[in-house]
Amino acid sequence: MGVKNIQGNELREKIKIFLDGNFDLIQKDFEGLEPVQRVTFYERILKYAVPVLKNIEIEADVKETIPTREERDAYLKSVEDKLKEDLNL
Repeated sequence: MGVKNIQGNELREKIKIFLDGNFDLIQKDFEGLEPVQRVTFYERILKYAVPVLKNIEIEADVKETIPTREERDAYLKSVEDKLKEDLNL
């Protein structure tokens, strides 16, 4: 595991040196691309600068249902009747 890690680190460092040393050339080449090619290139490298959002799944176990209009009206009527009864109206 240690050897792979060292080799990976060395490779990353070499890639970084290569990119740093060729940045101006890459920039010039980028400017010479057709618009569609520029967008494609930009899209491909963007993931290295901006974290990619992960999809998440949400599962819900809903046990309540939304009352129908009739059920809601009946409930409100019962509350109204109870209030009238309690207030002797």
